[in-house]
Amino acid sequence: MSTTTDRPPIRPDRIYRPDHESAPAPSLARARMENVADRIRAQMVTASHYARLGWIQYWEVSLAYVMDPQVRTETHDAVEAALDAKRVAAAKRKRRAVTAEEKRAAEREVQRLEHRVASELEVDARTLAARASRLARRLALPAGIALVPPWLAVSAGVWPALLAWPAAWLWLALQGRARTMATEGSQDTAGNAAGTAAMAPTGLATSEGEDRWIGATDVETRILRRLDAWGEQAGAYSLSEITPTAPTLDASGIRVVLTLAGEWTPSKLRSKQAVLRSMLQIPTEMRVEIAPGASGHEAVVRIRTRDREVDVSWTPARHGIGIDADSGETVEMSPYQRLLVAGESGSGKSVALRPLLARVAADPHGAVVYLDAKRVEAALWRGKARLARTPEEIREVAAEVRAEMDDRLALMEARQQASWDPTPKRPRMVVVIDEGTEVIAAASEALASLRSIAMMGRAAEIHMWWCTQKPVMSGHGKGIDPQIAAQMGVQICLRVASAAEARTVLGEQATAQGWDAHELPAPGAALIRGIGRGPHPVFTWHATDDDIKTLPEVPAWHRPTDTSQEENTTDTADTGPEPREVLDVALRLCGDAQGIRADQIAAHVDLDVLDIQETLKALGVPGGRFYGPDGSRQRGFRREDLEAAEESEDE
Repeated sequence: MSTTTDRPPIRPDRIYRPDHESAPAPSLARARMENVADRIRAQMVTASHYARLGWIQYWEVSLAYVMDPQVRTETHDAVEAALDAKRVAAAKRKRRAVTAEEKRAAEREVQRLEHRVASELEVDARTLAARASRLARRLALPAGIALVPPWLAVSAGVWPALLAWPAAWLWLALQGRARTMATEGSQDTAGNAAGTAAMAPTGLATSEGEDRWIGATDVETRILRRLDAWGEQAGAYSLSEITPTAPTLDASGIRVVLTLAGEWTPSKLRSKQAVLRSMLQIPTEMRVEIAPGASGHEAVVRIRTRDREVDVSWTPARHGIGIDADSGETVEMSPYQRLLVAGESGSGKSVALRPLLARVAADPHGAVVYLDAKRVEAALWRGKARLARTPEEIREVAAEVRAEMDDRLALMEARQQASWDPTPKRPRMVVVIDEGTEVIAAASEALASLRSIAMMGRAAEIHMWWCTQKPVMSGHGKGIDPQIAAQMGVQICLRVASAAEARTVLGEQATAQGWDAHELPAPGAALIRGIGRGPHPVFTWHATDDDIKTLPEVPAWHRPTDTSQEENTTDTADTGPEPREVLDVALRLCGDAQGIRADQIAAHVDLDVLDIQETLKALGVPGGRFYGPDGSRQRGFRREDLEAAEESEDE
């Protein structure tokens, strides 16, 4: 039988409160302390969020600095400069060599360096090292803050050094807060219609009640917001000395003019393109073009957020080489000039030249001579051009063209003429070299004739087009002969492999001035220098194989064997219609319309479009724009200008 002594004694000091009874209210002092603690906790959470944003910003700027595309360009230039220095040093050793053995060794070194080119592997390795060095410099400060304070505290007993951690955390929080305020500041301005309208870019309208530009995509809206908030965020990206004007939005994307101050130049801004991309949050796949503005303190930035929807299919009725990527206007270009054409494999180099060659083939006073060492493209021009594909044929035809040039220059001297008057028997000639690398390697004996044609052929109406997919002037496998390249007045550059190749084709300062052929979309987009254009892309006409095959056949050019009658006659050349006759035809075709196009006149006279333009301009008829019968805006000759020229001629 159990007794009560086995149970634990009752503790009268313990109080058991039922669950339904409420806890006693805390004191006023305790409530205040809890409120302060909650506020501090919330502030710490917010500060941690801002610190994380500050670190993200620091990392984005660091990444833009490390991955700057200019690093590879500078590295490639440094490698080329080092090679040049070695060549110069080897040449000096060769000149200073005394013994025969030293001379032979120096000669071997000179030849070895002459054929050596900057290896892509070497450039990539040096670029990687340069990027690693940049990354190390950017991470040195965070690493120092993370590692040095505990080392000082443990090894030297300097415990206050640990205060560097909260100081760095506070600095990051302030940076993150500043970035957030800059972003929110641009968004808050959209709260009322008046503020929004005042800040809307020129040429753009904003939808009422929301921060969005009418017609802009989500990506474009984000970029435009960032442009609006430029002043608040530029300081964090070291761009505070640059001020944007009102941006515009067109069929190609966003265009904005930046006003530069301090030491900023368009070239320097282009070197900081990665930073600009980061600040405006431009997607990687979108192209950004930076070119000089109307004055030295301006730069024009075009963000290609859109692909202009254009029809680039070629027909014989279409003139020029293509259309301007920005304005959509036809880019006129005479085929009778010396051209240097470059573009990597697949860039559309051969296709881009087809419309111009078709124009020459259709000209009664024109002829095409095609030296195709690749034996690919020339097959399409069988029956429309004189072809040469094997090394033997290339040497033979090059010598024949040079002999023709010498004959013409001799006739011009005898006739006291400064230029050649083309005839169907002895026409204007376009000599196409495709591919330059193969011609230099396999038919080097023809180079002497080709150099002579490039230097002296223009006056004799013999024009050379040098085409290559490897625009390099030195080393093994070079695609351009320096003596020939120096004579080329117009350069057509499609997409190339590097900025160095773009500079080889377009000039040493090309990339600094915005001629970024290495960033062109392929195929078909080109930059054309030498015809009065800036660094604005051209979408070249796309002529298919069938388009070329269906062209009418014409006799292939061959050098005349009997020129005695022509040599004794100075007035047998067909000079075409008189200028007044061209003017009368233009007025007759114009009728009551506002104007007439040059190609419409060309269909009724024995002249091409460029000859018509030169003839009418000589009569004082300027080119201009007018509205056609269908209401479209066209380029040609206005009726009032034609009538004024007629009155002047009658007087």
